[in-house]
Amino acid sequence: MEACIEQDPTTAGMVRCAEEALRAWDEEMNRVYRELQGRLDPGGREALRTAQRAWPAWRDAEFRFIGRLYGSRAGTMYLPMEVGRRVDLVRQRTLELRAYRALAAGP
Repeated sequence: MEACIEQDPTTAGMVRCAEEALRAWDEEMNRVYRELQGRLDPGGREALRTAQRAWPAWRDAEFRFIGRLYGSRAGTMYLPMEVGRRVDLVRQRTLELRAYRALAAGP
């Protein structure tokens, strides 16, 4: 995302770069999720599936909150900050799934 922003440091460019990063992290999260599923026993797969199915509802509620909070502020600087916060949430979930995948891989 930083390299993208260096190419276009305008507000619109920062928002575009953050949206691209959001899509990339979402794709990575789905890839890691599938890999993790393959490393778990049936009970673990079901527990992960349940958790992952609940996550989008939480994420969407959090996105709505973020949108209202940042949207209530005056100034264009809050636009990239809002999208950046969304990126942070998806990135964090991806990193959690990566940590679970590493643990499931065993010693």
